[in-house]
Amino acid sequence: MQKPNPLYSWAVRAWAPLRWSIGLLLIVGGVLGFLPVLGFWMVPLGVLLLAGGSPRVREVAKAFIRRARAWASRLASGRRRGQDRG
Repeated sequence: MQKPNPLYSWAVRAWAPLRWSIGLLLIVGGVLGFLPVLGFWMVPLGVLLLAGGSPRVREVAKAFIRRARAWASRLASGRRRGQDRG
């Protein structure tokens, strides 16, 4: 098992109102991802920060990660099949 990143360890142990504030700000900033400085990458990061303190958000985040991994593996296997014909 890998040792977690120190930044992740800090985020999990951080004061809950600070973690929630940063998470919500990241999500709001991610929604405005079409602006030059902000980006859509901020949304998953904000959700992960929120998931550290809420079992309900954690379950939603886990389900999303599972679906994203399944989608990525289907996409990768489809690309591999397409290259074999080539």
